[in-house]
Amino acid sequence: MSLASDIMNSGDVWAAINEIRRTLMDLTSGRRLEDASIGARGLRLLDGGSLTINGGAIRMTDETGSVGLLFFGPGTDGHRIWAFSFDDGEFAFGLQGSVGRSYWAGYDRQGNLLMANDGQTGVGLARPYLNYRLVPSSEAQITGTSFVPSHTSTSFVTLWQGINPVFHPRVTIGIVPNTSGGGTAHWRLLVNGADVTGDQTGTQIKTVSIPGWGDTVKPGNALSFEVQGYIAGGGTRVVLQVDRFHANQS
Repeated sequence: MSLASDIMNSGDVWAAINEIRRTLMDLTSGRRLEDASIGARGLRLLDGGSLTINGGAIRMTDETGSVGLLFFGPGTDGHRIWAFSFDDGEFAFGLQGSVGRSYWAGYDRQGNLLMANDGQTGVGLARPYLNYRLVPSSEAQITGTSFVPSHTSTSFVTLWQGINPVFHPRVTIGIVPNTSGGGTAHWRLLVNGADVTGDQTGTQIKTVSIPGWGDTVKPGNALSFEVQGYIAGGGTRVVLQVDRFHANQS
């Protein structure tokens, strides 16, 4: 029997060598680059490739290398953040905050916060504060030359009311109460029929949470607001003036 059949011909040998080369190239192409630079033609990821940052950061600077324009990486508490800056390096927009409390925010060149979502609840807006609208209720009385709603009731009656879409977890209201004939003016704020302030007296500014925020109430839901009042202690009339009514962050 000839031994020729047991010996690989030269074509088979070269085919095997080329296959080994390809395998080695595949295995070594994923080796770690400890330090690398990319020229003017840049870096392209083709055929579904991706860039993975695991424990490091991305930094983009201007042509001088001194002004940071973009950053992705760990913040002061180790949480991953995105930061986009103006051409002078001043923070402009990004994702920031602590672990479990991250939020997006936009600033002007002086560092003033212009717009952000609520970081504490994770639902809705933090800034800007939106103004809500209240109008005199059908139960309110307008007397004499006064255009401020009033009433003679000795139990809670609605003097101001409004339906507003809400985008913030809290609301701030300022009440200036007055009376006719002495006595004490009492007031409270209802949100969708729920008492959120309790029975109040005197001029006050109250910031209260929207009941059910992030659960039964979502950003953009329209809620009813009522300011109620009554007169006590021998007075004849309660007058409630609303000097502020706006959204607030948590």
